[in-house]
Amino acid sequence: GNLTSVALDTGRLDEGLTSARRTLELTESVEDPEGVVSSLQRLGEAERLTGSPDEARAHLERAVELGGEHGLHYFVAHAHASLCSLELDRVLVSGGSAAGAVAQAQAAVQAAGLSEVPAAQAMCAYALGLATLAGGDGDGAVEALVETRDRMRELGLRAETVEAGAVLAEALLLAGRAEDARAAARRAVVALGPDGPEPRGESHPGRGLLACHRVLTALGDPWADQVTSTVARFLARRAAVIEDPDVRERFLGIPDCVALARVAGAAAMP
Repeated sequence: GNLTSVALDTGRLDEGLTSARRTLELTESVEDPEGVVSSLQRLGEAERLTGSPDEARAHLERAVELGGEHGLHYFVAHAHASLCSLELDRVLVSGGSAAGAVAQAQAAVQAAGLSEVPAAQAMCAYALGLATLAGGDGDGAVEALVETRDRMRELGLRAETVEAGAVLAEALLLAGRAEDARAAARRAVVALGPDGPEPRGESHPGRGLLACHRVLTALGDPWADQVTSTVARFLARRAAVIEDPDVRERFLGIPDCVALARVAGAAAMP
């Protein structure tokens, strides 16, 4: 399990996928319920990030069911958050309602509360912020993302605090607070750095950069061009970490990466 976590946290999705499959087989063979639920959740997340949404959904739903039976609230919270991400992927690709994402995020927040693990609670507040934003509720998204940012800051999680602040900029814009959005986006651009954030096992790679680009472009802000080139470097660096060419190609085909590539493509235009 730890090897899987390390691989996913460092962006080596090919190794994470292999390790997660092996760990699931092992935990199932020794009938270790907590190990099985943890492995199902990690495998589901790895599959989602490498373009296998149907397999991911099956493993994550099994994690929710089995985790619920054994009172493993922490892993159930993570599985619901990953199912929320799957719903957000669908909305990004084909539009439609974000109600499914919001429902999964609310279930994640509830399970995280039962787990009493502060990091899980902060992570699930972030999922709720993303889902509410996708659903078009600016004020609700601002509330969830401010909570996320503050919780992450209290936990000393700098990268997560910055990411939440970046997505908060997009929520502020949706809520009609244009100048607050501009200020938040500019702050986030500086904090995210010229090459974008390092891998840390996040569910939506580059989401903060996308938010900054959306806000600054909508406001006609000259800083938008800077974000465009950062996105191009970020995507190239993330892809380079994955050694297996097939897995790398599948990663670049997930909705988050397609959205990033669209932004990066603007950097290549004359």
